[in-house]
Amino acid sequence: MKRLMKMRMTNYHTHTTRCKHAVNTDEEYVQAAIEAGYQVFGFADHCPWPYKNGFASNIRMDVEQLDEYLESIARLKKKYASQITLYAGLECEYYPDYMDWLKKTLAEKPIDYVIFGSHHDLTDDGGMYFGGSNKPEHVRLYTQRTIEGMRTGVFAYLAHPDLVMRGYHQFDDTCVEMAYAICRTAKEMDMPLEYNLTGVENKRLTGLRWKGIGYPDDHFWQIAAELKCTAIIGLDSHRADHVLETRDYEDAVAYLDGLGIHRVDTIRMNPAAAG
Repeated sequence: MKRLMKMRMTNYHTHTTRCKHAVNTDEEYVQAAIEAGYQVFGFADHCPWPYKNGFASNIRMDVEQLDEYLESIARLKKKYASQITLYAGLECEYYPDYMDWLKKTLAEKPIDYVIFGSHHDLTDDGGMYFGGSNKPEHVRLYTQRTIEGMRTGVFAYLAHPDLVMRGYHQFDDTCVEMAYAICRTAKEMDMPLEYNLTGVENKRLTGLRWKGIGYPDDHFWQIAAELKCTAIIGLDSHRADHVLETRDYEDAVAYLDGLGIHRVDTIRMNPAAAG
């Protein structure tokens, strides 16, 4: 249920049906955002990649859909310009083999921003999923790859920085090292860390079959606060009705403010994007 909130509400992390695991039309998300009271609403669907072997991913849009995606959001920007500010971004991985392609694409297309979602090791074509393991060596690999991606300078912020806790069973010494390493890098790079509200919802759902303790994780965010990192709230919505549920947003504001973490509601945009 919508609650009246005397605060600026922004979100830069929304998916579309093109990623093959979301529902509702682009316009339905925009209408939900307006109803919920958002002033700024960004789409960041899973980035397509030009896989070298013809692999067809079942968790992201196809390269051939990218232009249509950007055109759809551009139409909605114009249609709803008097009611809400809209952006068309991407949630991308750190895949070294394709980073040159990504940089070229950002220079040529009206992509407003790119956020970093560190889900897979090097590729989702056989690369391990970081949210599905309970092995310490995989937490260390997640830490390594995530920091490598952060240091590229391509990304506006790091989405769900504690995603590895989705499959990990406890916040042990390996996780403490992970949190300090990622948070120190975020501080050094002046990169916001996303407090992910789909993670909040998933932890709350009855019967959730995550193997680990889930994310966002309190231990991680206490370390982020200790190191004076910057936070941004992200919905990570895959359905429009999730946008309407503002209680988690309000609770996230209270939680982060209680930790003393500086929150931001604007992000670094792609300078090559038109408009």
